[in-house]
Formats: sequence, structure tokens, C-alpha cells
Amino acid sequence: MLAMEQSRGGPERAEISFTPRDKSVTLRHRDHGRCPCDAFAAVAKASRKRRNLHYRRRADPLDFYSYDSVQNPWLGGGGAYRDLEILSRLAPRCVRVRLYVGSFPGARPHVVRGVEVIPLGFGKSEIVSRLTYVIAANGKLLTSGPSRTEHEPVGIALSPYCPLPAALRHRRRLFGVLHHIIGDNWVRKLGVVGHAVAALERRYYRIAPRVVTVNGAVAEEVLRLNPEADVLRTGNGYDPTLLELPDASADSQPFLLFIGRLDRFMKGLDLLVESFARLATRFPDLTLVLAGRGDKANEDALRALAAARGVGDRVIIRKDIDDADKKDLLSRCLLFCSPSRFEGFGIAALEANAAGKAVVVSEASGYKDSIAHGVSGLRVDLARAENLDEAISALLEDPERRALLGRQARAWARGFSWDAIAEREGEWLDRTR
Repeated sequence: MLAMEQSRGGPERAEISFTPRDKSVTLRHRDHGRCPCDAFAAVAKASRKRRNLHYRRRADPLDFYSYDSVQNPWLGGGGAYRDLEILSRLAPRCVRVRLYVGSFPGARPHVVRGVEVIPLGFGKSEIVSRLTYVIAANGKLLTSGPSRTEHEPVGIALSPYCPLPAALRHRRRLFGVLHHIIGDNWVRKLGVVGHAVAALERRYYRIAPRVVTVNGAVAEEVLRLNPEADVLRTGNGYDPTLLELPDASADSQPFLLFIGRLDRFMKGLDLLVESFARLATRFPDLTLVLAGRGDKANEDALRALAAARGVGDRVIIRKDIDDADKKDLLSRCLLFCSPSRFEGFGIAALEANAAGKAVVVSEASGYKDSIAHGVSGLRVDLARAENLDEAISALLEDPERRALLGRQARAWARGFSWDAIAEREGEWLDRTR
């Protein structure tokens, strides 16, 4: 049922309800003493408003396409976490919300916090899963029938793997969400093939009509590539219960912590292991904990690197941690470290701030919005390897400064809220339809 509240006074003193399927109208007049003609005038005016969409809607469905999902064994990153947080908060505004994600072994359609999660594609390996997702998602968008209204939004998480070609069929109601631009770093990651992927990435950003970005640097780059785009710069949030997490580092063996996807290149985990190995002699009781989800190739490479640097027994990999594990690790760690080569926002680092922990991160574009240098942690330039060593050792050797940054970090984190971010994005979608 669609509901519309008319303004007070005149013939608009009627309450009108529409049933979307048969477009029937039910009228209940508030003032029985007025002429019935006024009531029918109100119905006519309301019908015009319905056609022109000049009132707040509650019945538009929302479809969102993103390969990543929180249960994806190959990714499961902050972007997937963000998708669910935002879409679950938009669900009350819509008749339904569907999130189309990539398939993986054991993937099944299910509902989470009002969001229908539907896997597309198949495959027991990441490459097959990605390719079949792209085919299935493009096919679904190409074969979907005409929408009930051209204003029903369709969203996609922008990446070279997204179904943008078919989504452009729905251009007038399309919006993209962009976390980071990898650009020429695709070449470093994929070799020669990376040139084609980087070119495809740039092409996609030039033709996307409406884009949500989670940091300012990405918003500026999108506008440089596509000056006509309608760009909303927003952000990310975190679990607010972290603000009450006690500090248990004094009762634990000292360790540095990374939480996130175990991707040694994108997350800079090779750099972190190298830095830890150089500091190991100065801090003989210190260990490094790498916690999160990743494939066997990345895990094996990290273990081999640690062993080659003589710290194999002091680098601990914790896979598939749950929320309780994460809170326990954040409570007990001395520092949170994440020297990502590129980062969309850095939700995990913000979570560490909310838990009262100072962080050491890179100068990746996302961290410039989520981490306040010298206030909630330290941002370092990775061009010189020793910069990371110096930042970590400075905070390890100065517990008073580390504690001060931790207190400031918690205050800084209070400025980020999923509720406020979702409300802003919802209003932007209403305005742009």
C-alpha cells in the first residue's frame, strides 16, 4: 500500500490510499461537512501527484548488484559490510530490497535484516565465480522487463567486474557506489592484463551517471573523469558497541593487529610483515596478528615471507573471525596497523579507533577521510619503507602518546554513524529520481 499525506486545508483535507497493482483509490474525507466535489478534486490532484512522483515514496523496490558479500570466502571486505549496513537501513523506505551477489560454494538465497541476498553465477574458484557473476548479472539486467516506473533505483558497486554495460539500459534510474580507484596499480597486481582492466575501469567511471563515493579523493577523480556525473561524497560507519569496549592490552602478550581481507598486495601485508621483521629484535616479546578472510595462496605467501625473514613463529594468522573474536583482538592489541596500497575508506581502522586504539596506516586515499593524522593515529608515506618502522616503533616506545591517541581516536570515531550516512544516501536517491 502506498500512503500519501495531503497538506491541511482546502480540498486536500482528504486521506488517500493507492493500491499499486490495480491503481484503485480509497477516499476517507476528514471533514464530512464539506462538499463531496471537494473530495473528488482532492482525489484528482492526488492522482496527478502520484504520476509526477512529487511525494515521498515507500513502494519503489531497490535492486543492488555487487559481486562481494560478507560471506564470500575470497573477498568479504569492507565494501560488502557497507552494502548490507546501508541497504538494511534503506529497506523500510522500499517495498523490497534485493542484493545480487557473486556465488561461492554453499551460497544460498537468504534474507538478512530485510535485504534479500541472491547469489548469481556459480563456481568453486574465484575466477569462475567472478566471470559467471558478470555474465549472469548482465543477463538479468538485459532481460528484466520494463519497470513499473522509470524511477525505481538500480544500484551497482562499480568495479571492472560490475554489470555496468547492461545496467546502462536503466540509465535514468542507475547509481553506482565506488570505494576506490585502483588505476595503474592494476598493472602491478595483474601484469600486462592490468592495462586492459585499468582502461575498462576508467571507461566505467566516465559513463556512470550518478555515483556515491566514500571518500573525497575518489569523488574528485570521478568528477575529473566525468564532469557531468552527479556525485555524492559520503562515508562509512561502525558497530557503536565498540565505543564501550574496555582496554585489556595490559593483561595480554603485546601484539600488533591487522583485521581485514588477507590480500598481501592490496592491503600491504607484505610491507607489514617486512616492517615487523625489522622491528622484531628491538621488541622481542612482540607478535603480529593478521586476522580476516583470504585465499590459501595469500596465506601461504605470507607464511613463507615471515619464515624467510626469521619471524615465522611470531606472525599469527587468524582466519574467519567472528564479531566476538574481533572485539577480543581489538581489546587486547597495542596498535592497529594497516599499510594498504589503496583503501576505499578503512572501516577496520575506524573500528579500532572506536575501540580506543591508535592506528598506523598508509596515505591511501580512504584513510585521509577516516583517520585524523596525529589525532586518531599516524598516516605514513609508503614510498620509504622505514617510515612504517618509525611510526610503529614511536608508538610502541611511548605508551603515554599511544594512550592519548587512543582516547582521541574514540572521540574522533563518534563522528561517524551508519544511520546518518544511510539517511543522507536515501535522501539523495529520492532527490535524483
